[in-house]
Amino acid sequence: MPRSVREIGLLLLLTGLGLVILFSSLPKNETGFFSETLNTIIRPFYSSMFFVKDKVKRLLNSYLLLVTVSQENEFLKKENARLRMDNAGLMEKDHENRRLKNFLVLKTSLDYPSILAQVIGLDASGVYRTVFINRGREDGITYNMPVMVSDGVVGKILGASAKMSQVGLITDPSVSIDARIDRTRDRGVVVGDSNNACVMKYLNRKASLKPGDKVITSGLDGVFPKGLLIGVVESVQPGQQGLFLEARVQPTANFFEMEEVLIILTKHGGFYIEPGFDVSK
Repeated sequence: MPRSVREIGLLLLLTGLGLVILFSSLPKNETGFFSETLNTIIRPFYSSMFFVKDKVKRLLNSYLLLVTVSQENEFLKKENARLRMDNAGLMEKDHENRRLKNFLVLKTSLDYPSILAQVIGLDASGVYRTVFINRGREDGITYNMPVMVSDGVVGKILGASAKMSQVGLITDPSVSIDARIDRTRDRGVVVGDSNNACVMKYLNRKASLKPGDKVITSGLDGVFPKGLLIGVVESVQPGQQGLFLEARVQPTANFFEMEEVLIILTKHGGFYIEPGFDVSK
């Protein structure tokens, strides 16, 4: 603001104050005209002051309201995040309870003792398909024991240390299972084909199996008990030499979502192994 303007404003203010003091010292009967004149002069100043005061008050209230709303929004965001985490935890618990319930049903349906284990590692590279579980020799686990989930056969134990074991999946070409077609009772051998599927070989050329037929364990290999579900026939074609039929089998177990498995405590011949017993001795 230019200096002259500031000086004029100051002069007007001092003049107004002087007039107020002057008129306030005069008798009332002599101040009528001057009071009206003074009111006329200073009324715009008062109006401006009240206007500014009202604006400042409104702005201050708006600012305080915005601060309060911002704080409430921040609190609600944190509360929403916490509730989402709690909900995710509850959903995970629900999924776990459902899985364990299915394993309990499977466990009670088996004729052999079994033990539950968690999947703790994967080795799905190359030709071989294996997973690692948190049970070992100390839990009675040993070579060739069958491994299952509620949907069907997973594979068998390839090796065990004190506290951990390696499971060969039925999609591993090194794993073979003596099997039957559930509907026709035709017999063959299921082996892995390295493409997350299996092939049932050595089927009789006159076998009447068809896509959709269930494939189950025959119980004749001394490893897998009889009647366990392996998978479903996808297609049937002649074998390489034309002497047998072959069927492509899709496993019913979902290897990509496994979190727990059930190990059947048997050995060759189907004998029960007491926990802690090492058959290698």
